[in-house]
This record gives sequence, structure tokens and C-alpha cells, in this order.
Amino acid sequence: MIPIVYDQINGWGKDDDFFLSLLKEINAKRIADLGCGTGRLTIHFAQKGYQITAIDPNQEAINSAKRKEFADKVTWIVGDSGDLKPEAYDVVIMTANVAQVFLTGGAGGK
Repeated sequence: MIPIVYDQINGWGKDDDFFLSLLKEINAKRIADLGCGTGRLTIHFAQKGYQITAIDPNQEAINSAKRKEFADKVTWIVGDSGDLKPEAYDVVIMTANVAQVFLTGGAGGK
């Protein structure tokens, strides 16, 4: 993944509005963003006041995310679903292309 390209081609969309409305509807406070990538949506959640943990297996993506404004409001983890802490979150979200990992057998399509 090339983080700068990812951020440029993945702007705000209807699915992002959906996730925000869903979090509000269920009154979630503590969120894990599994497959957070470059933190595009993660950072927005942090700005809205959610307590958020962001997990992604791609070190380059996490490094890019950590350079963004408000990144200090997020707990960043290089890892995968095995790094989720039991009962630590109200909700775990997976957005955008994360489901492809399940179809290809892992990060990078291995």
C-alpha cells in the first residue's frame, strides 16, 4: 500500500456517514478500528471524541497515520485481530477494503 495514494483516492463517502450514524445510534464510546490503514476514518472518530484503538498489520500505513493531526488521540497498534483486547471496546469496526484480507488469505494477498 502506498499511503499517500490511498488517502487521495479514498475521500469521505456515504459509508463513512453510515458508520458515524451507527456509532451514534448504539451510543458507542470505545471503538477498535480493525484494518485502520492510514487512519483516514480513525482520525475523524478521534476528533468526534471517541476513545479509539486503531489496528493494522501495515507498519507503513500506521506510520503515515501517526503523522496526521489529532493522531495523538488514538492508540495505534501494528497487528491484527489477535491484538484486540476482550471486552475493551463497545464496537469493533472494519471499513472499506478490509474484507479483502479474508478473501485473499492475508495482508498483501498471500
